[in-house]
Amino acid sequence: MVWLNMMAENGSGLYLDIHGIEPRGVAGGTVIAVSGTVGDGRYEGEVLVEVGARTGVTFADEWLDGASLREFFGNAARGELETALTEAVAGLSLAEKVRLLTEGAEEAGERSQQRPHRDVPRPHPYRRPRALAQEVREQQGEWQS
Repeated sequence: MVWLNMMAENGSGLYLDIHGIEPRGVAGGTVIAVSGTVGDGRYEGEVLVEVGARTGVTFADEWLDGASLREFFGNAARGELETALTEAVAGLSLAEKVRLLTEGAEEAGERSQQRPHRDVPRPHPYRRPRALAQEVREQQGEWQS
């Protein structure tokens, strides 16, 4: 998680929780594309920040949840937020980017370990337990006599 160099109008700190970093070839060079979640503790939304040959910030909620994003921009000015995001991403060293991605992967691994595994044996819905099968065999034997 990276804390941005700005605060929201309500005094909340703004952050970028990085999910992925990848280089992309574009006309005129390469950009580093960083996807993550931007938020202030009350609002969280997906964002893509590109720095390099071109710079840009894309907020996914412009298409998914415009009302919440507009409310968030009422609390954190869009232009200032875009500048803070691009400065934060551009200021990260390669080592910091790798560390952030590694921490994110480890957290995701810990969350997946908390989920029940698919390998846990479960009774087949169409198979009878052995005791029931034995009881059926015994009844069939009684009926045949």
